[in-house]
Amino acid sequence: MRRLAVILGGVAAALWVSSPASAFAHDKVRDPALHAVAFLSGLGLTAASLLYVRRIAPSPAPAHAPR
Repeated sequence: MRRLAVILGGVAAALWVSSPASAFAHDKVRDPALHAVAFLSGLGLTAASLLYVRRIAPSPAPAHAPR
C-alpha cells in the first residue's frame, strides 16, 4: 500500500511540475486529431519496446539453481 502511495504521489508531482511546460508546448497545435494520432503512435511504440525488452532481454539477476 505504501508503494502505491509513493508511486501515485510521484506521478501527481510530475504532472504538477510539468503542466506549465506542457501547456506552453501545446499552445499552437493546429490539428488536434493529427496530434492525437502522433501521441498515440508514440505511446504504442514505447509500450511495445518496453514489452519486447521485458520478454526478450535476459534478467541481470542470475537464476537460482534448484536444490
